[in-house]
Amino acid sequence: MGMTLEEDMRGEGVQVMGLAPGGAAESAGVPIGGMITRVVGVPGTANLDGIKRVLSRKRAGDYIDLTIRDRMGP
Repeated sequence: MGMTLEEDMRGEGVQVMGLAPGGAAESAGVPIGGMITRVVGVPGTANLDGIKRVLSRKRAGDYIDLTIRDRMGP
């Protein structure tokens, strides 16, 4: 995916801190500063460990449906 992620201290999700230039996340329009609140259809993914678990099972080109709240709200 090409993202640098950080656990949100309030427990609201995982914040996108950076994107790899030309990576899949950047191409998909994932916003820097956005908050990933879940991987759609996968329980227990509102935290860094859950997101990493899902991403580790994916290969380049796989589709991942994320719920992302940007800095301005839902």
